[in-house]
Amino acid sequence: MKNNKLSFLQILFYGTRSFLFYAGYNISAIIYAPIVLAIGPLLSFEKRSWLVSRWCWFIMKWLRITCGISVQTEYLVDLKSIKPCIVLSNHQSSWEALFLQLLFNPSATVLKKELLNIPFFGWGLRLMEPITIDRKKPRLAGKAFLEQGTQAVNKGRWIVLFPEGTRVAPGETAPLNIGGFKLAANTNTPVVPVYHNAGECWPPRKFIKFPGVIKCTVGRPLQPEGLPRDIMQNYEKVMGAMSGYGATEAETPKESTNSQ
Repeated sequence: MKNNKLSFLQILFYGTRSFLFYAGYNISAIIYAPIVLAIGPLLSFEKRSWLVSRWCWFIMKWLRITCGISVQTEYLVDLKSIKPCIVLSNHQSSWEALFLQLLFNPSATVLKKELLNIPFFGWGLRLMEPITIDRKKPRLAGKAFLEQGTQAVNKGRWIVLFPEGTRVAPGETAPLNIGGFKLAANTNTPVVPVYHNAGECWPPRKFIKFPGVIKCTVGRPLQPEGLPRDIMQNYEKVMGAMSGYGATEAETPKESTNSQ
């Protein structure tokens, strides 16, 4: 975001582009959802995940066409050379929930249990076999997360988590939830740190999006050594170093070396 104070013409211009993005987003979801619901039950989990990831791929392309937002990804590790791990990413917008489905597939994500009860939408979520937690029962939520997370790890799936728990604006921080680090320690599974600056182009809880390059860095796996809090402290140090790879403000769109 180059400037928080936008002129009327800028608001009109960026607002129109953002409207077109959301129009395509919603229309494509309405068209694609019945296809997934019809075909999904007949497919294996891996193929269902791939099918859903194709919609995420389309949204990334549509985002670039309508809003001028491209993605540059830097890999500090060859993902094909490692087994599925626990992916812990910073959380700045809705962008990462879509993009990480492309990078780490098949994966299990953490959702509120009540989302599964929404007609059509919830049915589609069930097909993805997510890790569900009941926030109305916080004492049981942690235990349920560890049990379901362990099952997903044993099935060879990536686990995608946002330890901040809520979307945080660029430059700000939030206390980390230790759940993902407990899962890493309990299952002896490495943690892959991911840092991005998506909030510069897709601000949290804002309608308007800004053209630029979202920079995403996938770090080397961190071994689950020591207690969960030790793993968390190591993760915080690595994320602090990786944040130097991300841009500090939205940039003019350009061809990225690893655009998605």
